[in-house]
Amino acid sequence: MELLERVRIPRTIGAMVTVLLLCAVLVALGYAVWMRTSDFVDNWPKYEQVIKKAAAAVEGKISRIEGQVSEIGPAPARE
Repeated sequence: MELLERVRIPRTIGAMVTVLLLCAVLVALGYAVWMRTSDFVDNWPKYEQVIKKAAAAVEGKISRIEGQVSEIGPAPARE
């Protein structure tokens, strides 16, 4: 606002310009997010297979770790 006032733009017009610029930025960000989300939804079948494979790999590693831990000693008693 101070910069616009130094250029001799009235405060009300400067505020309006600032608000309009902020709205334009928000609309642009919203559009970008919408496009990315749309692309993700369009490619979901490809991502679904990758996510399932990664989840299976993680589950396998967790099972192996649980097996190794159970060999170390008995599980603590739960109350």
